[in-house]
Amino acid sequence: MTEQRIQKLKRKLQEARYAAVSRNPDFAAPLLDMLYVAVNDLPRMSTNGSCIYINPNWLQSIGVPSLEFLLVHQLMHIQLGHIDRSLYYAGERFHLACDVVANSHLRNLGYIEEQLPGVGKLYHTTFYPVIEGNCLTAEEAFRCTPFDPDALKDRKNVRYLIDSETWWDRKQDRGESGILLLLPDDENPEGLVSMQMDFIWNIRKPGTLLPHPEEIKADPGADRGGNTNRRSPGDGAGDEEQQARLSKLRRIKAQDEQNAAMEEELRVWQQPNDPHLDWRRLLDSFLQEQLSDYSFLPPDRRFSDSEFFLPDFSETELRPQTIAFAVDTSGSVDEEMLSEVYAEICSAIEQIDGVMTGVLLFFDTRVYAPVSFTAAEELAGAVPVGGGGTDFSCLFSYLAASQLNLASLVIFTDGQGEFPDERAARNIPVLWLLSRDDVQVPWGRCAWLRRE
Repeated sequence: MTEQRIQKLKRKLQEARYAAVSRNPDFAAPLLDMLYVAVNDLPRMSTNGSCIYINPNWLQSIGVPSLEFLLVHQLMHIQLGHIDRSLYYAGERFHLACDVVANSHLRNLGYIEEQLPGVGKLYHTTFYPVIEGNCLTAEEAFRCTPFDPDALKDRKNVRYLIDSETWWDRKQDRGESGILLLLPDDENPEGLVSMQMDFIWNIRKPGTLLPHPEEIKADPGADRGGNTNRRSPGDGAGDEEQQARLSKLRRIKAQDEQNAAMEEELRVWQQPNDPHLDWRRLLDSFLQEQLSDYSFLPPDRRFSDSEFFLPDFSETELRPQTIAFAVDTSGSVDEEMLSEVYAEICSAIEQIDGVMTGVLLFFDTRVYAPVSFTAAEELAGAVPVGGGGTDFSCLFSYLAASQLNLASLVIFTDGQGEFPDERAARNIPVLWLLSRDDVQVPWGRCAWLRRE
């Protein structure tokens, strides 16, 4: 491949990546971390989690809007754990089910087109019965996909598969198998602008709602996203701000890498102090009661003279709940606060014993592997990971994609970050546990670890 062609393909990737980041800043960190590799052994695109592999001939012919969609489609496969599927599910039937789930989640982010040039129809519901993909796991969608695209004749499988699982199992590769087109350290060229006003789908910005179609009809000057301030592709309006955001992300990424080698020394997770929070009171509005029809404590007095021992039908008990505890492990959080947090989570488990199941999450500018628990002893082996900046949005994006059925979310933080809009919580009740008195939380309930 000539250097001139590599540069053209690189520029197209940069435009598509820049467009995706312009629409949703949550895509910035993973897209900037990726290696983009040209290979010839797949029809369009695939990923192994650290690289995105692209057929160069297809890349040369595809438009930027379609390319942007497939880039974020790869991220969704990674986020939802599709590429880590067991070999039992290997094959194009399961891959089609994964595509349905991923496309449906992307519709929630505003990618609502039914088909794209050079890609084809974007399936977002299962085939039988018909269910919206974001309501299902990939395994559940698999059971609603009654055919294998790979078994279709005359290459009809191309109609159903918009990308490939070819590289899902080759996780050790770091671009050695192809030609590197774009690296994480490659800066965007000067003059690169977002052409979002000319894109064919309706993308909502974070914290905004999709406009009603009648609103767009009422304002012919508005674009399909409901934006009335049109600009030509070369204006560059707002792109300086976007470049600054990307530069900031690169600095945070560099700081994360610098801190990564020190994580084992910096992060401490122990319980030296006695907890002091009343978790029953803090979570009273999040824990729901249910009527117990079969409680024998006490027995029904109406039948006290009877020879039969009958239950009292008025007893109530707390319904078992799943609560997520998210711990800020950014560089501004010290060992003392982590120890306070550990003590309080253990106390919460003990105070609400038998009612609560929990998920522990560590986050800074990204969310690390969750730890599920039912007892305090199960937290002893959890290792706090992090040390970079603070990005609350990554936490809510992770929870939206994880499909956890949460009764509430408890966030332990020093509050040194930009709070997202309340709609990011998607109606999950949020309790902010702060280590500082001078932080103002704009929404949700608020308490303090310790107040002077």
